[in-house]
Amino acid sequence: MARQERRGPPTLRATWAQVAGPVRDAFDSLRTGSSRTTERASHIRDGISVRRIFVVYLVALVPVLLFGLYNAGFQIHQAVAEGAAPLDSWRTALARFVGGGSLDPANPVACFVHGAAYFVPLLLAVYVPARLAELGFSVIRREDLQPGTWVFCLLFTLLIPPTTPAWQASLSMVFGIVIGKEIFGGTGRNVVHPVLLAWAFLFVSYPAALSGEAVWVPVAADRPMLMDIAAERGMAGLAEQDWWEALAGLSPGPFGVPSTAACFIGLAVLILAKVVSWRIAAGFLAGSAAAAWVFAQGDPASNPLFGVPVHWHMVLGGWAFGLAFIVTDPVTAAHTRKGRWIYGFLAGSFVIVVRVLNPVQLDGTAVALLFVSLFAALIDYFVIQANIARRRRSG
Repeated sequence: MARQERRGPPTLRATWAQVAGPVRDAFDSLRTGSSRTTERASHIRDGISVRRIFVVYLVALVPVLLFGLYNAGFQIHQAVAEGAAPLDSWRTALARFVGGGSLDPANPVACFVHGAAYFVPLLLAVYVPARLAELGFSVIRREDLQPGTWVFCLLFTLLIPPTTPAWQASLSMVFGIVIGKEIFGGTGRNVVHPVLLAWAFLFVSYPAALSGEAVWVPVAADRPMLMDIAAERGMAGLAEQDWWEALAGLSPGPFGVPSTAACFIGLAVLILAKVVSWRIAAGFLAGSAAAAWVFAQGDPASNPLFGVPVHWHMVLGGWAFGLAFIVTDPVTAAHTRKGRWIYGFLAGSFVIVVRVLNPVQLDGTAVALLFVSLFAALIDYFVIQANIARRRRSG
């Protein structure tokens, strides 16, 4: 009879190897890709992988990022040129150094550097703890470290004001990654968008970070967003603004939100690369137009936003950013063809409904998209059941 080998208690070296092994493999997967290979015959061949999808997202975000950094610095310099007192900080000193001793709004390099001085520290403060949280889940599950965190952190940083405290942004992003993605199994399994969940956590826990006119431009002066002007004065206030300038994005706001034109360029890249569905985008636009038309029939005296047409809604708040990078997310959106039309239409119309009727959250884009994303699977379910019933009747 074979002698059974007795195993002793795990040693410290064995325990360390169990932890260090997944950590090493996780970082190797980022450099060389996953070590897993298909063991059985593949039934689908496609050049699109998860890694390539996130690379396309990074390319699509380039125009939004570049213009956002420039506009953030431009708004500061413009406010200083109008008489506001600049902040006494290293960012101001850096912008003065690049700008030859002055904060000139006509100097694009100085504006870009000043905006980057606010953006880069926020992005790093968001990325590092979020990546560490993902690394912890990779060690526990003994899986490869998943790609995409850079995209999620970049999207979230583009959605928040430059004045957001770094620790609040870090905590919010960790919450979005852990609760919105990791507890569901990781990339591709999440029910809601991690960025929306992180934004909601920041809005609920630290509302001062996203409220008021002084948070958008870090100078000693109030510079309201176009959304604030529309909510207070409606078309009377927007008539004093240039729509084409608003389309370009030369107005206060979060880094990636003001420029509708840059967001449309990013959306075009995603659609041409077949990463997102054009049906969702078209349905979103149709839903927004329908809701805006309905509210346009109301009396602006009771609510200034009743008289705002859809072409102005497109350049207000995060409408374009939500359309380009959030509602079309290939994981959390609907997946059937009809479902995508329905999902996009409901999302676009609900953004306008929340924006017009909710006095607490003036923009309404993030709140509306977070709510509608919860019904994406339900929409697909009813579409599939309707298709099954139709085939049974025809058969």
